[in-house]
Amino acid sequence: VAPTIERMNSKAEGVMRFHAIKMFGIGESDVEVQLPELIKRNRNPAVGITVSRATITLRIAGRAKDESSFQELIAPTVNEIQAAMGDLIFGVGEDEIQDVVLRELRHKKVTLATLEVGAASSVGDWMLASSGGGDEFRGSLACPTWRSAVDLLNIGETFGETASANGADFSSPDDATMLKMAVALRERMEADLSLVVGRYPSYEEVVAAVAPFGPVFAFAGPNHQLVCRRRMGGHPDVLGARIGKTGLDLVRRVLCG
Repeated sequence: VAPTIERMNSKAEGVMRFHAIKMFGIGESDVEVQLPELIKRNRNPAVGITVSRATITLRIAGRAKDESSFQELIAPTVNEIQAAMGDLIFGVGEDEIQDVVLRELRHKKVTLATLEVGAASSVGDWMLASSGGGDEFRGSLACPTWRSAVDLLNIGETFGETASANGADFSSPDDATMLKMAVALRERMEADLSLVVGRYPSYEEVVAAVAPFGPVFAFAGPNHQLVCRRRMGGHPDVLGARIGKTGLDLVRRVLCG
């Protein structure tokens, strides 16, 4: 069908072609502020912005007779986006952040295991779906509470616990315990790297100020150990994806130096 459509095209400059740049860690409005000239209408090449489950896509569109001419046309626009967005850019085309992490794991010949607490994200499902049966991803553990995660990893830690009227566990590990969890996970799963993805605090927990306003992440590798606590919000339909992608983006940034 494509050759027929090309012959039917009356525009001398060729067919419409597209190039997508993927970003994570910034809001749509922030991108528009940093790149106001690129988002203008009637620009050639045109740049559109879309957001899907916390991933931002800048889609560059222009007419060109062939792919080489198209790449030449969009090169200044791509360079401008890369200069402004830097390492917020994680991929192009159909890339998802888990695809990039898996490529980096293969390139560096290392393996990753994950632990997710609560209904925070779907990192394990994303990684399994993208791994294609490769052994770069060692697997994922899931626990309903921090307490059950500590017990599962058998690290012998105790920490403060606050319960709501319905008995919900509001306990939150400190940084030292988070790192012990990440190291224990790496050893248990026989992986080179490990990622612990925390749950999002409940409304009651935030109001009571018994936990940070946001999820907590821990990463452990042979040469790196770190804990990140992030403030974030959003609609429940998006929040889980944002939490999971924040964890994977942490791994991506460590792998990429």
